[in-house]
Amino acid sequence: MWTMRNLLFWDSLGYGNAMRLVLLATVRLACGLLPVTMLAAPSVSYVQGNFATPQTPQTTVNVKFTAAQVAGDINVVAVGWKDSKATVSAVTDSSHNTYARAVGPTVQKEIASQSIYYAKNITSAAAGVNIVTVTFSTAAASPDIRILEYSGADPSNPVDVTAAKSGNSATSSSGSARTTNPTDLILGANLIQTTTSCPGSGFTMRLLTSPDGDIAEDRADGPAPLRYSYRQP
Repeated sequence: MWTMRNLLFWDSLGYGNAMRLVLLATVRLACGLLPVTMLAAPSVSYVQGNFATPQTPQTTVNVKFTAAQVAGDINVVAVGWKDSKATVSAVTDSSHNTYARAVGPTVQKEIASQSIYYAKNITSAAAGVNIVTVTFSTAAASPDIRILEYSGADPSNPVDVTAAKSGNSATSSSGSARTTNPTDLILGANLIQTTTSCPGSGFTMRLLTSPDGDIAEDRADGPAPLRYSYRQP
């Protein structure tokens, strides 16, 4: 089994303390081996998510936010696809938010690629109005697009640090990164050839794509800046 991981830390504001949000891609696990602890970050909170997984090559993929969006929140877009030839030309949405690449592309030659994008300080939108569009340079094989909205992140400088790796084994690692604020929220997105059976230890699953079995998940950080090296059996 091969997996791909992306790790991203985001800033957010709390009562006198800066908070962080982290994006991390996890590995495929047996649920009984790593029980999940539900943790909530003090200021960064999950709002909603959705995904699209066309099983044929696509040059554009659209994914809709089905609920209303709140001004000042952050949109996160995990873009995976099953080849190493196509690249992402643009990530846009119908609300005219501006997307930046946080990490990637992480590429496993001739197998798959993945990047994570975000739009900070988004504009408000009514339910079902905002549609995220991912455009590829050429038709990408089996795109797996996950979109998520979070509230409470820093509207001007949300990204702290990032790390990413790819591999071909029963285990995978994002590599290590050190947070710089006392509290972070970690959010992960993987891209695998098999399926993800459950979240990683301490993570809450937000999305599990079908039929691909790729996850988006999050968990709260500890009370102080720490170095993280994510590895799962």
